[in-house]
Amino acid sequence: FAIRLQATLLPSFKREAQFGLVDSLRGLIVLDAGSSVFCYFLIVGYMSSLPMELFEAAKIDGAGAGRIYVKIVLPLIRPILTTVVVFQTMSTWNDFLLPSVFLSSTSNETVVLQVYNAVQKFSTNWPLFMTITVIALIPVFVFFSFCQRWIVSGLVAGSVKG
Repeated sequence: FAIRLQATLLPSFKREAQFGLVDSLRGLIVLDAGSSVFCYFLIVGYMSSLPMELFEAAKIDGAGAGRIYVKIVLPLIRPILTTVVVFQTMSTWNDFLLPSVFLSSTSNETVVLQVYNAVQKFSTNWPLFMTITVIALIPVFVFFSFCQRWIVSGLVAGSVKG
């Protein structure tokens, strides 16, 4: 079964407070790095589809573990690594919950929090809201457009074994 992120907020906040990472972007990076379990499962699924004969042949040819990793493994897993980078980047950029809980100062606000703060309780500054929304969407659109060809190839390549 899976534990929801919301259920781990209080223990995570206490742990970050102990290390002095609350209200810092460094603490947010630590949380995002620790919550990439989906990426781990994607990489494991992809790696299980790689033929072991390649590694055995490289060992017979005298290649060490480092050389096998650099010359064989990395080129073969490039599609899934690119997919993981894209998913993690998009997830981190669009995250609202963690920054709203762990960041309190306006100097550390993420772009998504700035979009949220542009809408007031009883009024909305529409020019500011639309400007911040466009500023928040342009990098995501450019990044996704640039990386979309690797997303599909990375996901499909690790889906079927054999």
